[in-house]
Amino acid sequence: MTDSNLRKPPNYSSRPMQYRLMMLVTMLMVVILLMAEAAKPKNWEWMWKLDKTADAAAAEQTGPAAIDTRLQATTPKAVHTSDSFQSEVASPSDFESAIETHADQATFNDITPELLSTIEDDTFFRNEESNAWVLFLGLLRTMESTEIEQNSVGEISFAQLFRQTEEFRGKLVTVDGVIRRAHRVPAASNQLGIENYWQCWIRPTDGSNSPLVVYSLNVPDDVAQDANVHQPARVTGFCFKRWAYNSASGPRIAPVLLAKNIELQPDAVSFGRPPLSSSTRMQIITASIVVGLCVACVALIASRWNRKRFDSVERTSVSEFSNSMADVHVPTVQEKLRGLETVDTRETETDN
Repeated sequence: MTDSNLRKPPNYSSRPMQYRLMMLVTMLMVVILLMAEAAKPKNWEWMWKLDKTADAAAAEQTGPAAIDTRLQATTPKAVHTSDSFQSEVASPSDFESAIETHADQATFNDITPELLSTIEDDTFFRNEESNAWVLFLGLLRTMESTEIEQNSVGEISFAQLFRQTEEFRGKLVTVDGVIRRAHRVPAASNQLGIENYWQCWIRPTDGSNSPLVVYSLNVPDDVAQDANVHQPARVTGFCFKRWAYNSASGPRIAPVLLAKNIELQPDAVSFGRPPLSSSTRMQIITASIVVGLCVACVALIASRWNRKRFDSVERTSVSEFSNSMADVHVPTVQEKLRGLETVDTRETETDN
């Protein structure tokens, strides 16, 4: 192998090499930025030809945020006055005054259709519902947490809980959300020995903007010490009713659960958008890889083009140098020897 076939080490101090390094770094930054943009689903709507109008219509019909929780003034179960919204019979404290003697020994067999029929949705708490309220609290107090979870019908969404309240009433259900507010509600003297329970307002994790209300016998210390909490939580409890309550925007309704405990979750919860499906995640990952490969190919082609350009410039410089030396006469050895002989002859003649 001759010296001409050996590649010279790059000269990193040369300007062309510095340009190449700067271009590679720039391309790397472009790849990172493009991958970040490729991870946003909205940037790929044109590829999947999503019909935004159809999506919006579907969201209005099935989306959790589209559920109207306002209590209509024409509801026959309640009346609306100029000053406040009153139920037919009721105040929340009515529940605490009706304690059944057998509630602390209740079983699931005591949850009869006759008992559940006393509960009405879209109303304030009513006197007729107090027996069911106390029965559920008695059941929860005597059951172990593991037993409660084992008897749950499973995790359900806010939309299911809101629209199918009658179907889930009297059953243990599991919901996930973030506790936004919690405060202690004192209980009247009763044979169950319950002195108080906690009213917790929870925002569901499925993107719904409407809360659900949980009355729990116990809460974690983090919740008890901070009324305005923001803790991800999971709750398993009895579905009781859709409860009417007064809000700043007027009378509304919210699902009510009765629970024994609230389990805090370590992971943060995101809102405002339902979680991405596995197929959507796969599409985003594939698109990111394709974009990254395209940019890498462009960077490689640009790098090779710069290398060829640099080699061409170098060869041109060598060629120009060779051409500039073409007219320069370099004496041969014979010519130098003849020149020396001539000098010696002249010196001899001069001496003579």
